[in-house]
Amino acid sequence: MTRTQAAALARLEPALPKGVLAWCHHSVCFGAFCGVVQAGDLTIEILPKLQGSLDDPDGTRRCLVAMLRLAGERLAATIDVADLALHQHHLLDVFILDFCRRTTTLLHRGPIRRYVDEEENLTKLRGRLHLPGQMRHNLVNQARLYCRYDEFSLDNAHNRALKHALRVMLDLAVGGAARREANVLLRRLEDVAAMKVRAEDVEALPFDRTIAPWQPLFTRAAAFLRNLHPDVAAGGAASFGLLFDMNRLFEAFVAAVAARDWGREGRRVVAQGPQRYFAAHGDASVFRMRPDIAVLDREDHVLLVADAKWKAVDAGLADLGLAQGDVYQLAAYAARYDCQQVALLYPSSPAMPAGLMRRYALKDGHGTDLLAYGLDLPALIAGERLPLPPHRPFGNRAYATKT
Repeated sequence: MTRTQAAALARLEPALPKGVLAWCHHSVCFGAFCGVVQAGDLTIEILPKLQGSLDDPDGTRRCLVAMLRLAGERLAATIDVADLALHQHHLLDVFILDFCRRTTTLLHRGPIRRYVDEEENLTKLRGRLHLPGQMRHNLVNQARLYCRYDEFSLDNAHNRALKHALRVMLDLAVGGAARREANVLLRRLEDVAAMKVRAEDVEALPFDRTIAPWQPLFTRAAAFLRNLHPDVAAGGAASFGLLFDMNRLFEAFVAAVAARDWGREGRRVVAQGPQRYFAAHGDASVFRMRPDIAVLDREDHVLLVADAKWKAVDAGLADLGLAQGDVYQLAAYAARYDCQQVALLYPSSPAMPAGLMRRYALKDGHGTDLLAYGLDLPALIAGERLPLPPHRPFGNRAYATKT
């Protein structure tokens, strides 16, 4: 990284989430985020550390996109991991290529055309005569008619927003494939006026029944534009930061996998809930609790509460190096949700193999188990089942309820 590139990155830093960058001696470190940062002529692809991924950035990129899709991230909602051949593309281009291909599909079904008001000086009447314009332009030349009419046109607010988003993507694209696809679409929109559009403008566009299929694409365009930041010091050139908090992404991903694998045989998986309060002060409930994942039975009794943590732990230690605060929180969940199994879920690593690594017996007088798992993310993405808690099947209420 050159000094000029470092300066451009430093100017972008205030627009990035807190904790993304840490400046060290002649180096920069990135926090628990993944994604893409582009400042000046510098483009940085930030990929998560996954077990076995240090020598396989292509596989890591594939896993990241799959995690984003499973977690419900709208920019990755329609990405076909196999179809896009991720090993050939930078992460930023993956999002751009998918956007372009969804746009192409919709254009084949028919572009957006809207009625727009037009005014023109004509030799024949079209629409209606606009008297103020007629007086202003044709007071002497009575052979011409100043008309106002509705035109069913490609040049409308929706297509102007789409064209601007594609123009931005063309400028940001890293590889030739993404630039080519953006260029092809821009040529199809040559009759649309070029205008700068903000994310807020895109979000404010109305969608009726006739163009409803386009709305998800415009939602993604707005999300993309929201990550664009003008660099005043560089003459207004755009910097870009598309970043995902790995803590939140891991939580959402594990919740989706838990719903897929544990939400069976009458069980129900709840993400970020059910919410309860730990204490009361007079008539007021205080200290709201919101676990990452809860498994409930048909009667809505809580069978298990789990928290997902994007942290490194060490199976060589008796306590795995677990944060005491995380353990105390799970013990509080066990007490308040009246369940005898709680779990901490971590990404597997060389120091934390996949599977159940510890089963701690909490000294709470109720026989509560605290389970610590390492999760093999590529295997879960490939369809491997999330392991069930041992010895105490979900369906056995004798294990799920304290007496």
